[in-house]
Amino acid sequence: MIRRLVWGACAWFALAAPLAHADWLQTGEGCRVFMIKPPKKAEASWTGPCAGGTANGKGVFRMTTEREDGKHTSTITGKMQDGRFVGTVRIDPGNGDLLEGALEDGRMRAAKITFADGRAYTGPIVNGLPNGKGKMNYPDGMRYEGDMRNGVRQGQGIAVYENGARYAGAWRFDLRHGKGDYTTPKGMVISGTFKNDELRGRARFTGPDGAWFEGPTKKQNPHGKGMCGGPERKAAVPCEFRKGKFRR
Repeated sequence: MIRRLVWGACAWFALAAPLAHADWLQTGEGCRVFMIKPPKKAEASWTGPCAGGTANGKGVFRMTTEREDGKHTSTITGKMQDGRFVGTVRIDPGNGDLLEGALEDGRMRAAKITFADGRAYTGPIVNGLPNGKGKMNYPDGMRYEGDMRNGVRQGQGIAVYENGARYAGAWRFDLRHGKGDYTTPKGMVISGTFKNDELRGRARFTGPDGAWFEGPTKKQNPHGKGMCGGPERKAAVPCEFRKGKFRR
């Protein structure tokens, strides 16, 4: 599920180099802060020092803006230099999410994000969303490490589930999609192709004892005629399964 960080204008001020549309915003305390595309109507405050008319030192910047669904307040905590944040900052977008990371050349390229829905992410970000190779912990106990794109699992990655199951392979839109290996809680390894989180077509099932079946599948189980083998067999032999049960 893609869940964007609703930062508003507050999160973008002082997080990038000056642009053509950049300007200065004056807080209620009369202290200026640098902002990219400042909103026309906003109430802003800064709790830190103000030197030479601009925010300097450690403090909290808070901004409230008017939206169609009402007022929205977001905050950034950290250190300012000449009206711009530097170093590590903590962002509260006002939607229950929390983001913390260090600025590099005025931009946050990696962060720790705690989402309101219970997810926790560590890794690279783009526009406030997980992008790149990172780690995500989910409230249901699943742990994921691998490629993320716009906040969802996409690419190659490994998921370890609360029940001990494990999947390593391709993902698309947060679902197992493509070639991968799924290990059941009992140690059965299923190697095949997944589509929209379901096993499709032919696959290879290898048990903890090394015995294996390769052939067609149905509802995640061996189903049909294929080949069987194992550590004690010198060569594979024809065999048949029905709904996961060995027939011959």
